Amino acid sequence: MNDRSKVIAYLKQIGIKVDPNEFNNRLLIQKIVYLLKLKGFDIKYYYGTPYFEKRGVYSIELANDYCSYKNEFYELKTSYKLNKDEYEVLAEFKSLFGFSTPLLEAGTTYAYFAYEKGIEASNAYNKVKELKSKYCSPYEIAIGVSKVKEFLFEPIEEDKMLLERETAPWRTVGIHV
Repeated sequence: MNDRSKVIAYLKQIGIKVDPNEFNNRLLIQKIVYLLKLKGFDIKYYYGTPYFEKRGVYSIELANDYCSYKNEFYELKTSYKLNKDEYEVLAEFKSLFGFSTPLLEAGTTYAYFAYEKGIEASNAYNKVKELKSKYCSPYEIAIGVSKVKEFLFEPIEEDKMLLERETAPWRTVGIHV
């Protein structure tokens, strides 16, 4: 099965209707696929250092596919059948991110620097603020980073306690993360 069919099935399951002619939709596709790949999905599209663009992670191969097969993407045509694990991860993804470009923008940029480049968490966060303040509010950056950590990171008990302490002030003022 080719990666295009898989990606279309993932987008369909998430419930996103994409129009590859729309810039914002192309951003969403790039960011969704990148995070799923980091989560362990078997996707071969290459995202590498030379392909970190102004708006974040970018796969030329994926861009070529959604430009060359616009109808398949637009109509979500695929014969790929999801497995149980994919269903579960896609449900988690949808509940965390929905279709928010700013959250995905901040989250994928953080993931790139923290997970791909191995930059320490606070430095990666500062890099996100530096690069994405034009596209995301400080709130969207904080939430996007928090959600990507939740999505990609399998915490141990100590990590869970630290996260509870980190988010306690937000919960007391009614911001649910």
